[in-house]
Amino acid sequence: MKATMPNVLELTAKDLAEFWRHVATGPSDCCWEWVGYCFQGYASYRGHLAHRVAYYIATENLPIDGVVYQTCCNTSCVNPLHLRLVMPNGSAPMLSKFSPRFRRVAGWAKSL
Repeated sequence: MKATMPNVLELTAKDLAEFWRHVATGPSDCCWEWVGYCFQGYASYRGHLAHRVAYYIATENLPIDGVVYQTCCNTSCVNPLHLRLVMPNGSAPMLSKFSPRFRRVAGWAKSL
């Protein structure tokens, strides 16, 4: 059994409504901006990165050892269509190999 993100599994309908109240949604191909609390440039919801929570809500799956990254490179985006899960032994195919984000994700994967 894979370990999943703690505390997120306990989201109630009220919690979900609260989460989505902090999101400025738009067309599915556009970024959905987080308008709630941000910490160091990243959207934050109850101590978790909001894009990880959005990924979990959309997929009901979030392994602790996985990295969720925004394909749009917008750290405030929580649009599930812009989120990808990268596992430690995987790759980040949608990121440019020249971008700082790719180097961070790739470096993290190689360090395990």
